[in-house]
Amino acid sequence: MNQKEEDIKQLIENIYSNSNFDKSTSPYPEVTLTYAQTLDGFISGMPNTPPLLISGKESMLMTHCLRNKNEAIMVGIGTVLNDNPQLNVRQLKGFNDGGNVRNPQPIILDSKLRFPLDSKLLNNYREYKAKVEQKVSGYDKLTEIKPPIIFVSEGQYDENKVKTLREYGVEINVITGKNNDTQLDLIQVLSILKAKYHIQSVMVEGGAQVIRSFLLNASYVQHIIITLGPFFIGTGVKALGEYNDHSSSASSSLPRLKNTQSLTLGQDIVVIGKPILS
Repeated sequence: MNQKEEDIKQLIENIYSNSNFDKSTSPYPEVTLTYAQTLDGFISGMPNTPPLLISGKESMLMTHCLRNKNEAIMVGIGTVLNDNPQLNVRQLKGFNDGGNVRNPQPIILDSKLRFPLDSKLLNNYREYKAKVEQKVSGYDKLTEIKPPIIFVSEGQYDENKVKTLREYGVEINVITGKNNDTQLDLIQVLSILKAKYHIQSVMVEGGAQVIRSFLLNASYVQHIIITLGPFFIGTGVKALGEYNDHSSSASSSLPRLKNTQSLTLGQDIVVIGKPILS
């Protein structure tokens, strides 16, 4: 492990210094909401454009250390469709080399089950599983890859696709939706993750609708980590998406941060804090 990785891992340990996942009696996992944005508040470019790389090398390494620390990582289906992410810890020393690192369990919020069968998340899992089953050379040093856990809304999915995904090893959880089944109930999701899967900690990475949902339900979030890239893009998707309600009740639903700290990683600024409601 180089010094930079050691320093960042120490930062992560400090963030979670008061956390005790194994002994938590909460019915929900501990949640860390983390995302990167430009100086003008955008987390991505316009839809159907190439992924926007906001984080520099150092803060991206921090993201992978956070993934290694948390048992699961959650994103919305929009992130899967737009970015085709791997959600692994490939930047850490020891990845696929027998090191003491772990990939988080992918959690996908996908009310209408649009999850693509050719996604990297699914392909990486199937390739890993095949290598282990066939005991190819070096298979015992591979970092475990887990199949995605997907949450969908009742009556909003294709039964044949559910069958196919389950045959591939994907876990599908059908839950009651909100707003005419177009939005998943985060409280149900968190409760199932803890009760059914015994997941103690979840890192939430986005996209905009998921970030907004957790900020509006900040009482279920224990840590917020925001990376600021040192540039403007002028247009794109904001962290709060299309949230344009300027009423006082809407503003009071959004948290402030306490116990804040900020630091520079490369050219990026990272803000860390615990959410509190005003």
